[in-house]
Amino acid sequence: MSAFSSQVITVTCEAPINIALTKYWGKDEQYPLDLNVPLNDSISMTLDPGVLRTTTTITASPSFKRHEMWLNGKEIELSQRMVNVIRYVQHHYVTSQGNKKNKDETPARNFRYFQIRSANNFPTAAGLASSASGFAALTYALCKIHGMDKDSMGDDISALSRVGSGSSTRSLYGGFVRWYANINNNDKSIDESKNENNENRVNVEDTRRNEGNSQEYEASQNPHRSEATTGNDHKQTTKSSHASKNVNIHQLSVARQVKDEKWWPDLRVIILVVSDQTKSVSSSKGMQITAVNVYAPQRKEKYMRDFFKNL
Repeated sequence: MSAFSSQVITVTCEAPINIALTKYWGKDEQYPLDLNVPLNDSISMTLDPGVLRTTTTITASPSFKRHEMWLNGKEIELSQRMVNVIRYVQHHYVTSQGNKKNKDETPARNFRYFQIRSANNFPTAAGLASSASGFAALTYALCKIHGMDKDSMGDDISALSRVGSGSSTRSLYGGFVRWYANINNNDKSIDESKNENNENRVNVEDTRRNEGNSQEYEASQNPHRSEATTGNDHKQTTKSSHASKNVNIHQLSVARQVKDEKWWPDLRVIILVVSDQTKSVSSSKGMQITAVNVYAPQRKEKYMRDFFKNL
């Protein structure tokens, strides 16, 4: 039995909201849609976490038998997006441990399920980017639980957070942040840069785990095959419709700071909350409606590529 079999670890992280100055209007359908790879880049401004923020506390223990989640004090079922982030962080942890000699010296290998408590100090799902701050805090806390630090992870942490919420990639950094549709696509076509990345892609082909490999995360073989245990102890298993595709999630679409918070010291943002009710149309749905009815995808993609090239 591992020396860490009874260890309990708790990590708390805070993350700010961000306001997009240029938005992304649609996902690249050449990739699994739940990876949230956008058709175009976007730029945002991160607001002061001392004013508007999500606070997320994650407790991990080998004794936990299922995931549990509380949002603003109310117990809820984990969404599939949350489960996907957990799976991808676990997969990244196992992969990063592959070449280390002392793999068992960290308790994270014994953690499969988590208790998650998250709270916003502003209205949730009311137009203030709660999913961005929420998934940024969730991803960062999960990485810390697994002994992974944002600075050492580089671009990987924003790629992991993107699986939960595309806009959350921008809440991982202060100041002004650019979320790249393709970090290697500054002066090349999307297809050219995709082909160049083939050798480094992560294989997420759907395979079942052998019964004898119970000590390894299932996510180490297939992060796209996600199991969520709800509050009713009912197991749900889903599989991406594109799960047989090879996808380079770590090097394709990431966020990076372009200017820090000191770049424009006199800038102020005024937030006026006129309603704290949940939006009737979600941000994702609004994006889809606009992309379909306003912009022809091919024309929009070329316009945004030219726009950022000249920015």
